[in-house]
Amino acid sequence: MRRLPLALLALACAHGPRAIEPSAWRELQSEHFRVRTDLGATEARRTVRALEEIRAALVALGWGRNQGGLIA
Repeated sequence: MRRLPLALLALACAHGPRAIEPSAWRELQSEHFRVRTDLGATEARRTVRALEEIRAALVALGWGRNQGGLIA
């Protein structure tokens, strides 16, 4: 009887992936990233901007130095 609640929980969590609507997806490209997302336009732009800012911070901290030019 103890297994019944666990089985019910497992079944409640089991479902297929949500349907993909191609019209809801967009692609944004910056200097260093290409992002494909189903986020809204504003949130997608924020995400690309955040990726560029994180990359710039990593480069400023010296990440990528002496790596044979991996970071341009």
